This record gives sequence, C-alpha cells and structure tokens, in this order.
Amino acid sequence: WHNPFKADTLMPKPKMTRLLSELGSLPHSLPLQAESSIFVRCDSTRMDVLKALIIGPEGTPYENGCFVFDLFLPSQYPATAPKC
Repeated sequence: WHNPFKADTLMPKPKMTRLLSELGSLPHSLPLQAESSIFVRCDSTRMDVLKALIIGPEGTPYENGCFVFDLFLPSQYPATAPKC
C-alpha cells in the first residue's frame, strides 16, 4: 500500500494558490441545511490533507446518511483529481 501523505511534503506554487482560493470560498459555497450538509476540515499541518463529512439529501437513497471521506490533493492538483 502506498501512503500518499508522506510522498508529497513540498507543495508546488500552483497547487498552493489554487488550494488557498478554494478553501477560502468553502464557508460561502458549501450547503448547510438540516436535511443535507457538507463539512470540510483541513489537517492542521498539511492543507492538502482533508476530511469531508457529507450528509445525504432528502429524497435520495442516501437520505440522513453520514459519509466521511479522507481526501488528499496530489502535487499535480488541480490538473490531477483528488485521491479519496
């Protein structure tokens, strides 16, 4: 098993710039309702290591479900998709 968190200790400038922009917009762009919400938290020492909690929306098979995801943004981010 390859641990991506140890392999990417230096953050390239394009990745850092994009990440700062995206993290800054999260408080205003994530849904926050009683029936469906998304919460995101960054690691205290690594901004590219995140945890997301998604609460399933009403009227879907995921309704009231709580789904937790660990996310890692590789060094080629945003050109490369996050790892989950």
